This record gives sequence, C-alpha cells and structure tokens, in this order.
Amino acid sequence: GALFCQVPAFEAACTAAYASGRAGMRASEGRGNGMLATDMLDYIPEELFRRGAPE
Repeated sequence: GALFCQVPAFEAACTAAYASGRAGMRASEGRGNGMLATDMLDYIPEELFRRGAPE
C-alpha cells in the first residue's frame, strides 16, 4: 500500500512483481520447491531495498 501511494501505479506494480519474484527465488534456495508464500516474507524488504524502491 505505501509503495502504491508514493509512485505511479504501473511502477509500483512492476516493483512489487520484481521484489516478490526475487524474494521467491531467494527463499527457494534453502527450501527447494516445497514452500509457502510466507517463507518469502523475510526477503521482500531486502529486495525492495536492493531495487531502490521507496520504503
């Protein structure tokens, strides 16, 4: 929600898709293919920071 309020909608959607994809890839490195969406939660802020998105 906060990201959407600070940047145009398309840019927010692209950043969210990128961050969730990267977070999923990083989470799967330690867990393999059997994981839950909540396994990615710790990685999403790190990926948003790497991307340079506003917090």
